[in-house]
Amino acid sequence: GSRTGEHDGVVAAAGQQLLLGGGERPLRHLATRLGHLGYRTVTARTLDEAAELCARQAPAAVLVDEGSFPHEVLRARARLTAGARLPVFAVTVEADPSRLLTLFDAGFDDVFTLPRDLDVVAARLRKALRAPASDTHGGAPAAPVRPGAVQASFTAFAFPDLMQTLSQSLKSVRIDLQRPGGERAVVFLDRGQLVHAACGTLRGAEAVYRVIAWEDDGAFAVEPESEFPAPNIGLPLESILMEGCRLLDESRIRP
Repeated sequence: GSRTGEHDGVVAAAGQQLLLGGGERPLRHLATRLGHLGYRTVTARTLDEAAELCARQAPAAVLVDEGSFPHEVLRARARLTAGARLPVFAVTVEADPSRLLTLFDAGFDDVFTLPRDLDVVAARLRKALRAPASDTHGGAPAAPVRPGAVQASFTAFAFPDLMQTLSQSLKSVRIDLQRPGGERAVVFLDRGQLVHAACGTLRGAEAVYRVIAWEDDGAFAVEPESEFPAPNIGLPLESILMEGCRLLDESRIRP
């Protein structure tokens, strides 16, 4: 098809997206939207074909459609990036937080939920490609992720959903949280129980309320943990999340 004249510095000569399972309707719509932005899309019907294409000429990024590879999707990241550091994104129509967490756990750089708001997905994709995941010619390399670690933004995975999913899964984890402005927080869950939280000078439940107030303006990294600081929270997680959301609603109403 014809390419548009749009050029914002993102689309390089080799700036193509490789779409897997392109027969799925949401993925076709995304391919059309990316075409309007000046990207060229290539479809691979199998993961073997995709790996071959990547080896021949690495694309700018790969999008793996979960619906096309329901049994292979969790191994897709490893199969497609042997050797080279290539951004690999999962595309899913599932909105279930536990499923999204499983996809992040499989090592995808981000997870896009379709068909919700193709423009938002396209914008996040462009932003991800504007900032390379790692730089082999100097600069800080991408931080190694420990086995079982998950990293994502709040736009991909809302903080309350993340907390509920980790709690229901009885996870023992440390969650490091950060806003673009530099504000940081840390939360610990011991076998699904919320035991400790800190955000700046705030401690306990107040720290969790503060993070809820960030809304979608933040990112997190979850790592397995076996040692915990002194407990500073005595309330159940559900109560804290409900109160935090109530306080957020109140703050929106206030002038």
